[in-house]
Amino acid sequence: MNRKKRKNRSRKKGKKKFQAQNTKPDLLIAMQQNMEEQQKRFERSFQTSCERVTGVLSRVHPVDALSALNISDLWQPNRASQVKHLLAFSLLVSMPADKFAPTRMTTYEEFARFCGALIEALPDFSMLEDYVPEADWGAVKILIGQEQVAILHSGPVQRTLTAMESEAKAVSPR
Repeated sequence: MNRKKRKNRSRKKGKKKFQAQNTKPDLLIAMQQNMEEQQKRFERSFQTSCERVTGVLSRVHPVDALSALNISDLWQPNRASQVKHLLAFSLLVSMPADKFAPTRMTTYEEFARFCGALIEALPDFSMLEDYVPEADWGAVKILIGQEQVAILHSGPVQRTLTAMESEAKAVSPR
């Protein structure tokens, strides 16, 4: 081995190799933990909202809650709130019958208070409610003053007659 090679070899032995700190795994772990914490916060918030919704639904007779929910869903300003109404409907049908109050809604004011409380209790789905869906029942309209206003915009009531018959069966004593 010549002198130059020995000199380079000894120089290399004395040098420490540069090693960059490996921060990527730490960053990935921190990001994963942050995502898990956000998911847990979202789950808790969603569960709290669902508890508030079931609390509102349980204030009245289940038939009245179902009727009010369907009326609210068909009301034109709520046609972009399909997800909220589907959530409320899912919670309604999953509740045991003994959780509902026997109280019946008999006035418009009671209906309006119920719907207001329900809307307040429902969670916000702003990403899903930023559009207005096309009516898929055609151009069903009523005349209000001089203006024709579309009134049916789909929703859980796909066959009105079937829904009305189902509600009548639920109300009638067995």
